[in-house]
Amino acid sequence: IMTQQLEIINMNAVNTARDLMGDRFPVMIKYFLEDLQMYMEEIARGLKEQNTQVIVSSAHTIKSSAKQLGVDRVSDIAKQIESLCREMIDTNKQEFLGLEELNSKLKNEVILAIPELNKFC
Repeated sequence: IMTQQLEIINMNAVNTARDLMGDRFPVMIKYFLEDLQMYMEEIARGLKEQNTQVIVSSAHTIKSSAKQLGVDRVSDIAKQIESLCREMIDTNKQEFLGLEELNSKLKNEVILAIPELNKFC
């Protein structure tokens, strides 16, 4: 049982990013949200085509960018997707059902994160 649920937005990470980026921070959030949409579509395409290479690179990018901007739950699920894809590539296992479930979780977290991120724009 998870005793402490991660916040939708990690304010420590947000404040760090804000300090680093200064006036560019709202612009970075906007770019992240635009790119996020594109990468989510790529993951969906990868699932449809059962192409783990497409999924792994998009998940990797989401993981890193989300972490940097304090969207830890999105980052964590993207990390799980990336790990499962790499495992599938290494072992030649077909775990697309697991990827579908993780993608569904990712979509839900993104839906929660978007309005929170928009507050910084």
